[in-house]
Amino acid sequence: MLFYANKPGEPGIIVWEVAAAALCFEALYRSFGVAFRTLSTRKGVALDPKRRPTFARDGNSYGVSFVHATIVVWRGCQHLIQQWGAPVEAKFVQRPYGSMDEWAAGAAAIEPTNTIFLAFLLYDVSHVLLEYPRLGSIDVVAHHVLFAAASYVCGSNRVFPWPFAWLIIGELSTLPLNLRWVLIQSGRGGTTIMKWTNTCFALTFFVGRVVVYGLGLLHLFGSWHPHVEEACLRVPGLRVVCALFVAGYGLNLVWFRRIVRVASRPPRAADD
Repeated sequence: MLFYANKPGEPGIIVWEVAAAALCFEALYRSFGVAFRTLSTRKGVALDPKRRPTFARDGNSYGVSFVHATIVVWRGCQHLIQQWGAPVEAKFVQRPYGSMDEWAAGAAAIEPTNTIFLAFLLYDVSHVLLEYPRLGSIDVVAHHVLFAAASYVCGSNRVFPWPFAWLIIGELSTLPLNLRWVLIQSGRGGTTIMKWTNTCFALTFFVGRVVVYGLGLLHLFGSWHPHVEEACLRVPGLRVVCALFVAGYGLNLVWFRRIVRVASRPPRAADD
């Protein structure tokens, strides 16, 4: 699901494209840093003086995350539509490189999306580790590392285009999550819009990371013989990737329990 070069003698992944995309995210991070530091000094933007330094310092991380999520969710919806009617075997094993099959184009369109996704994971986990635990705890690190590994394995071997499509939809909940952070750090944690943002976050997380993800897992294991089994025989480590999908779903359920608890609080309590 990355850009591939599966012709004899060529590498399986064009690493420089992932590196270039990661550098683009880093450039965006630094540009947003200037923007958030400027906004923090503007009257009527950062209302809480105690939170203003955090707004100025960390806003760029959440801004980059918002941009990434917008891009991959939009493309993910297109991938779902393009691959919806594909035969089951095409949903788990992509057509040969250069194939003119009617489903090959839809699967190939996933490749740049996964380049963006993997580049973001590499960029983001590096910042989480450098600032640990301020930007995320061990569960965030584990989530990024595991899904980066799954992205690499599947992308290197051109398998699982359909699972990638339904997995990437989970990034939809990142949009209200980042908006929630901005509201809190700008001193608007007790507002009505904060209440609606919490609700929207819980709803999008439930739809994308519980319902769609869960249905995707059911389809994956329901298609195990012979379609997924064929991919697993072809790709070493793919069974481990499937196990990671299950572990990721379990982590989503843990997170969703926390989200429901936060969303059910009174608006002002969400500012804590």
